[in-house]
Amino acid sequence: MENTMKRLSIIALASATLATGVYGQGGRGGGGGWTTSRADAQRTAWVRTDSLISVESLQKPGFGLEWTVKAGHTPRENLSEGVSGNTTQLDPAPGSVAGSANNLYSYEVDTGYLTWTKHFDVATPAAAATAACPGGMTAGVTRPTALGQTVTGAAPGRAGGAGGAGYTGGVGQPGEGVPSAFFVRAGGRGGRGGSGGGFAGGAAAIGGSGRGVIAAGAGGASGRVGLRGEAANDYVISSDGVLHTIGQQQGKETAKPVPFLPANANAKGAILVDQMLYVSTINNCGGVANGVWAVSTGAGNAVTSWKSGASPVGEIAFSGSGTIFAAIGDGAAGPNGYSDAIVALDPKTLTARDWFTQQGASFTSTPVVFGRNGRELVAAATKDGRVFLLDAAVLGGADHKTPLAVSVATNTSKTWSPSALATWEDASQTRWLLLPAVGAKGGITAFKVTGDAVKPSLQQAWTSSGDIASPSAPVVVNGVVFALNTGSATSPAVLYALDGATGRELWNSGKTITSFVRSAGLWAINGEVHLATSDSTIYAFGFAADRHPVK
Repeated sequence: MENTMKRLSIIALASATLATGVYGQGGRGGGGGWTTSRADAQRTAWVRTDSLISVESLQKPGFGLEWTVKAGHTPRENLSEGVSGNTTQLDPAPGSVAGSANNLYSYEVDTGYLTWTKHFDVATPAAAATAACPGGMTAGVTRPTALGQTVTGAAPGRAGGAGGAGYTGGVGQPGEGVPSAFFVRAGGRGGRGGSGGGFAGGAAAIGGSGRGVIAAGAGGASGRVGLRGEAANDYVISSDGVLHTIGQQQGKETAKPVPFLPANANAKGAILVDQMLYVSTINNCGGVANGVWAVSTGAGNAVTSWKSGASPVGEIAFSGSGTIFAAIGDGAAGPNGYSDAIVALDPKTLTARDWFTQQGASFTSTPVVFGRNGRELVAAATKDGRVFLLDAAVLGGADHKTPLAVSVATNTSKTWSPSALATWEDASQTRWLLLPAVGAKGGITAFKVTGDAVKPSLQQAWTSSGDIASPSAPVVVNGVVFALNTGSATSPAVLYALDGATGRELWNSGKTITSFVRSAGLWAINGEVHLATSDSTIYAFGFAADRHPVK
């Protein structure tokens, strides 16, 4: 859709007899949206189901650029990975991205229309930017995330099937957010009740197949209740270390700002779980100690921290029971005197429960957590090409040095440095791990997790083409692997879609993207794949013919 489209004005008053479905929690009833970096608390980057995107559909014409929107206030403002879904009654929920210049942007995911922008005035000026300490707002934006969240994409009937009328947007006056009363969906499939994706209460518990409601009321904390009492809010940490709580629908502060971190920290991977917001700090930026920090969003706003010594890598990840896993990998002194490790932390006290370490295992990837054969596993990669598979319950055994499995990708170099993994499970319940291989032959390397419950192993399955020379971390949507060649100042980025079982290329964006991608990864929303380029532009790719906005 053209980015210059006129404002959608949808203020509907309808009788209770209309077949209207409310898709809370990201629009899918029993599932969840992309509410935090890498999709969920386990950092899997996996959207389980999607009625539009599949290996079969990507082999047919129609997938491509839907819209672009310029979001940055400055030409080179660095945008974070975006989020959508969870706790709002819009279908689909609006997306949000954070900008390094202390800005938060909300947009309608099917049109790219900017619904509001929020700027944060900071008490402490931002420090001068360096490669290790880029300055500004660095932790990204997050929404309440359930430990058992199942991320899903577009639902059946998303494009006007199963009831015919299809999607209707909900944009109000420019800069004012969504209107106070709006039509969510007419004639579509109702959201299923219950908490199937780990959600409790809120809009997801409303309605059923063929039933629904008309949603009304302003945004913020006014009745849009989500996980464990959390309202429909975005959460961001401004460069002066203050936590801000912003209503998704109006872009206004819905709680008093909370002092959290010292100013000018390089904070990564903000995530809100069970009314605790967590973030890691790296590179001692602003004199802030490296480690993991937490602040309660409930009464008291107590702050807890774990000082790691060496820098954590990427984002922290969670087990299903709430244990936190942090990777340490820069070779400097870490906890208990070791330099490279995966550490398990208590979610309330942030004290170290367990750890795995091995000489020379310099971890470069965010840990990823997944279940297999009744056991939770943790996987992480190192810059020398190794992939470690650990038992989440006893990371390194009695000696803290014994992994369940370790494998070396044959196509990697000694400077591989994968930034983050993705994991997914196919219809035959085969578990896959995907690794971006910078500096290697081929961009994405896929492993199968094989073996039995007692002794799993890693088997290299395929490697993508060498065209993906500088890949960002991949995402998986319904068996399709999306991988981004991030490009450079002289070579724009290219998005690729691969068959998750074989690595075969299904589609690529060609010359559609006109700039490179600096740091933000991919995120998937409602049958679309989004990315942000270095010139502060958000791109959305999907099946444009399947969008039926009301004009």
